[in-house]
Amino acid sequence: MKQHLPTVWSLLTRTRPMWGMIPLRVMFGVTIILQGLHRLVGVREQGSLLGSLSHEWQLLVVILFSVIEIVSGLMAIPGFFVRLVGIATVVEMTVAIFFERIPLDYSGSLQAQMLILAIGAMMMFSGAGRHSIDHWLACRHLTRHPSKKWELYCLAETPYTKWWE
Repeated sequence: MKQHLPTVWSLLTRTRPMWGMIPLRVMFGVTIILQGLHRLVGVREQGSLLGSLSHEWQLLVVILFSVIEIVSGLMAIPGFFVRLVGIATVVEMTVAIFFERIPLDYSGSLQAQMLILAIGAMMMFSGAGRHSIDHWLACRHLTRHPSKKWELYCLAETPYTKWWE
């Protein structure tokens, strides 16, 4: 029986959703944890939405955004409810970009926040990947409650499947 040897082109263009999410999740988590800590310890910028609010509302918004970022980062690193982390990050970064960064015209911070917004959207749509708590929970759910939908989900995330060849 002749064994199929992959060509260079097929090796370069083949995609598998297993390993790529790990460094992205870890760096995304670390980045938004640091951003949340920076915001919490934070520098108060005047001239943005936060500057126009009363002192009590400023404090509440800063604490809320900081807690969302820190908790989301801690959940993203091991891959726990990453789709919810993505939704929370997209909403929070959209508010931060349109009501804080654009009025202040901070191009460097704006670019970083737009990148975090894009990564959050990608995580919202794609999930955590194979090596995550989410995948483990999905496969555990399959063993307790067999269903074709969950079986296809776990099959699509395995390393040697025809779906990703």
